[in-house]
Amino acid sequence: MTAANKRIALNDDTGFIKIIAIITMIIDHLGAAVFPGQTWMRIVGRISFPLFAYCIAVGSIYTKNAGKYALRIFILAIISQPIYCIALNHMNANMYAVSFTPFTISAALNWFWYSLRVMNILFTLCIGILLIWSIRDEKFIFTGALVLLVWLLRNNLSYGYRGIALMLLFYAFIDRPVTSFVWIAGYMLWWGITQGGSYSFMNVRFSSQTFAVMALPFIYIKTSTGIKGSKWLFYLLYPVHLVLLYAVDYFINR
Repeated sequence: MTAANKRIALNDDTGFIKIIAIITMIIDHLGAAVFPGQTWMRIVGRISFPLFAYCIAVGSIYTKNAGKYALRIFILAIISQPIYCIALNHMNANMYAVSFTPFTISAALNWFWYSLRVMNILFTLCIGILLIWSIRDEKFIFTGALVLLVWLLRNNLSYGYRGIALMLLFYAFIDRPVTSFVWIAGYMLWWGITQGGSYSFMNVRFSSQTFAVMALPFIYIKTSTGIKGSKWLFYLLYPVHLVLLYAVDYFINR
């Protein structure tokens, strides 16, 4: 189905949704890096990814050029990756296998390459944009190549193949609210339960990812806040918040 045939029957107040996504992401990252004992912060943080995933589905309908849309996200992902690894302590020994003196350029490239063992969320969103575009425009060879890429990177991408699938589900049913809610809610619950975890209800164990269902009201209840905001403001907030996160962690815990 082409973008022209799609209409957004869910909440199209994406300015408001992005703000909620950013706030909950910051809370999540504060819980991960600065206040690891505050479990509630990681639970609140589960709201953020579904909101970003939904905004990608909406953006893929509105955009006139999916390639430029994906490229913007990809460039920001590259820029943000070192900050992401340092701020959230996603370091590994291989990143320092090459000495920075005298091999500065080689060491920097090595450091960056091995930092990709844990990719920031923007890489996941970028692949989601490209997959939706390839399906929308029936570029199925490209779709197959991207599916293979997702499978190869499934242990490196933030939220893995499950996160990619969530974006595709949002796009597939974005014009059918009831069908969308059934599929998305069911998928999110399945995701949380199949991961196991430290939570339990009626003898069913589940992970904190299950709390992502708290994002659904923001997507399925229509709002009209009128919030717009520059797209570049939303983009730049990602690396900027990581820098601020590192600064807060440095002054509080070091």
